[in-house]
Amino acid sequence: MNARRSRSITPSLWTVLVWVVLLHNPATGYAQLLPIPLAERVLRTDVIVEGRVVSKASFWNDAHTMIYTAHRIEVYKVFKGETPALPLELVTEGGTVGLERVEVYPGLKLKIGQVGLFLTEPSRAATAFSKQGASVAVQPYGGPLGFVRYQAGGGLASDPVARYSDVEADVYRVVQEQTGRPYVVVQAFDAPAYINAPTPGGRKTGVIPSISSFSPSSITAGTASVLTIDGTDFGGTTGTVFFRDADDGGSTFIGSDATAHIVSWTDTQIKVEVPADAGTGTFFVRDSGSTDSGLSATDLTITYSINEVLFGGINYIPDHYDDDGSGGYTFTYNTSFAGNADAKARFEDALDTWRCATLVNWEVSGSTTSDRCEDISDTQNLVSFDDTGCLLASGVLGVAYTLLAGCSSGGPLKWRVENIDIIFNEDATWYFGSSEAGIGGSESDFQTVALHEQGHGHVLGHVIDGSDVMNFSLTVGTTRRSLSTNTESGGDFIAGLSDDANDACEGSPMTLLSVGSCLLPVELVAFEALVDDADVLLAWRTASETNNAGFEIQHRPAVAPEHAPTLPWEVTAFVDGHGTTLAPQQYAHRVEALLPGRHTFRLKQIDFDGTFEYSPQLEVFLELPEAFLLTPAHPNPFNPEAHFTLMVKRRQHVNVTVFDAWGRRVRVLYEGEMAAEQARALVLEAGDLPSGLYLVRAVGEMFVATQRALLVK
Repeated sequence: MNARRSRSITPSLWTVLVWVVLLHNPATGYAQLLPIPLAERVLRTDVIVEGRVVSKASFWNDAHTMIYTAHRIEVYKVFKGETPALPLELVTEGGTVGLERVEVYPGLKLKIGQVGLFLTEPSRAATAFSKQGASVAVQPYGGPLGFVRYQAGGGLASDPVARYSDVEADVYRVVQEQTGRPYVVVQAFDAPAYINAPTPGGRKTGVIPSISSFSPSSITAGTASVLTIDGTDFGGTTGTVFFRDADDGGSTFIGSDATAHIVSWTDTQIKVEVPADAGTGTFFVRDSGSTDSGLSATDLTITYSINEVLFGGINYIPDHYDDDGSGGYTFTYNTSFAGNADAKARFEDALDTWRCATLVNWEVSGSTTSDRCEDISDTQNLVSFDDTGCLLASGVLGVAYTLLAGCSSGGPLKWRVENIDIIFNEDATWYFGSSEAGIGGSESDFQTVALHEQGHGHVLGHVIDGSDVMNFSLTVGTTRRSLSTNTESGGDFIAGLSDDANDACEGSPMTLLSVGSCLLPVELVAFEALVDDADVLLAWRTASETNNAGFEIQHRPAVAPEHAPTLPWEVTAFVDGHGTTLAPQQYAHRVEALLPGRHTFRLKQIDFDGTFEYSPQLEVFLELPEAFLLTPAHPNPFNPEAHFTLMVKRRQHVNVTVFDAWGRRVRVLYEGEMAAEQARALVLEAGDLPSGLYLVRAVGEMFVATQRALLVK
């Protein structure tokens, strides 16, 4: 297919992972899946059963182009089709065979023990057992749409596009009305009792765990960021922390991995790395004896999610590298896709949004290809509409195939993006217009779907924020063509890893785009910054402007708390533009009273119709005038956490300790070497500390500094 490079992959050093990203677009649904009602799905499927996943095994297809996973289903009821005389195997894309893995994201990812209603059709992939006539192989209809999950103790059943509070009235009755027949009981199972079991905190088997507090209140997922949970009766043996699942809007929960995510577990405190796919909402703790706590009193906010790779009990954060030999990745259009000028333009508009926001090095080839179908053995970064040989599943608008590879040169295993193929549904009711205002009520916005899929290529997962382009759902007839501050921060996080030569295995790291490679709708000819003591004077010039409402000035210091690797952009001011003019214009703005350290600025140029583009980024450095700097606590008084910034003039060993009003040491915020003039963010978390005055003392080789912080609970 594509012969621009070949690789010799050593099994002991390389592990391959493909992410198949199923994008959805429901009226009230799941990323880029169309909201096919349950009744309609019943009519389109061949076999419908209620059952439990009792085992699973992965295998390569005969062509060695895809890994599938066969799930053995213990059948409770048969709603459609014949009662299977042989074991039923539900086959899904993705899985692990040896050191190779294909992950379908966010496809139907079933776990052993899950119970629900399976809507299926004949499988296109034969299993080892079905080849021998020892089982019946089926596949889920429409990917995630083929499973209605029963949430044990959750009081409901759910699928990506609907929630069902009464399984008998909302599921059983709907299915039987369409099939015109009663279900057949294969073995006894009381679904309503299973679903309506005591909710978290309601179990009465022994001591019940209790959550009293947690910090921080806002965190990222899949980035090894640690959440501290304080409470009682967690037990001395590691259990599980359950978070809202961002892939279904929080209807169900996903659990932490005992090996990969649990940092520490005691009877009164848990430290857990928030897993990928966790979303904003309440959470609960399950102890080692399967007793659940109540839900947390408040929501945990997940700002963005990175698609971490769990392998061998360890979680890895993948990044990008120099895939095309020119510093990044080059997409190649299928010839037919390239012939659709509007689709091509909207795809590139989405691509430019990512390029301007994160400086990710993504380009488009000047040549095209006749290829229309994905193949995990093909290293071509393909963009195409689907074809008869690779039609997308029912209800799917687009699929982004992201090939990841693990590599090691004797050290720790690392993961990176090897290939990105993006396939769109040619028969979907697309809106290809350049103006967001023109979209029809039944149309799916092509640029929004492209932006979402490219986000998965950027290694981002879903979030529950309903206004975010990476949200699990998208309403038809609406658009999301811009990146939120949080999603952009996630992209910046990966771009920062990708630019690090230490993270590259074979080959070179990705070269981020130059700041001058991103153009504004207005013709920006200069953007400069001048340092004036603790102030920065920004100045820029335009050669011409069209419908320019003005410029939003955005600022980001280099300092960030340890649980948030990159601070979000902050809006410092808005400067009015000159509308439409062919005359050169000059602008200036002063940003005052900045802390020492490295600061980044950019312009967000906004048109009158709300469309916008970002300028190149400018970095300035404000020197530290004294031997050290320890900023006052912010906020002060505080609860649940106070923030400080520490800098030193020259490299030295520093100890930062917290004392209470009686002089007792209660926390160590930092101990170790500090680089010269590099800001470090410190966070004092309240945790189990009582209200009162606390002293934060920093001791270096040539200085001692103290700040006060008042905790009020």
